[in-house]
Amino acid sequence: MNQTLIITHAVLIGLTPLIPVPVLDDLVKSFFLRRLVELLAFRHKLRLRPSEVDILAEDRSQSLFKGCLLGTLEYVVKRLIRTPSSLMSSCCGVPMPKM
Repeated sequence: MNQTLIITHAVLIGLTPLIPVPVLDDLVKSFFLRRLVELLAFRHKLRLRPSEVDILAEDRSQSLFKGCLLGTLEYVVKRLIRTPSSLMSSCCGVPMPKM
């Protein structure tokens, strides 16, 4: 019985990236995660406070903002590392090792 509930919610959560509206897909995913936690707790005769449901249903994957920030930082650092090496090799004829 729990297996059907988990599979159904897993499929629904897996289909949420197909929603073309960026914020709406995250809201729907969050809704199904919370609902899954609440239903599983209910079936095990547990009462969870909303704060406990939030903790258990927390999406631990990277958020869009965090991913963009880390991607931008990575790009800047790589450019800073490559720029001096390319300047040294073209200007002074000093071969630099490839990274």
